[in-house]
Amino acid sequence: DRWEFERHVQRRRRIYARKRKRVAEVLRGLAVDARLSGLDSGLSVLVELGPETNAERVAKHAERLGIGVVPLNRYCESVETRRNALVVGYAEPSLDEIEQGLTELFA
Repeated sequence: DRWEFERHVQRRRRIYARKRKRVAEVLRGLAVDARLSGLDSGLSVLVELGPETNAERVAKHAERLGIGVVPLNRYCESVETRRNALVVGYAEPSLDEIEQGLTELFA
């Protein structure tokens, strides 16, 4: 019924809001030189890394750890639009998995 669907959507929004908040808290707590964007929408966040951290290397390290992050450059058509950033999805992992994965990745 319609109300069940609306309750489901509201529940998911609250869950995803907690996950977004956890991503931001963990990265800030790890003192990662990064700027976060896209926190207010979608099911992923863009993590723009500082110049001393290479997004491609971090993504390869993440793959070895079984953590799903994607370098933003994989979505760029030209060299001019490339940025040193990662797309970090948070829809599937639990709050604990988000914290553990980001800690393993950036510690």
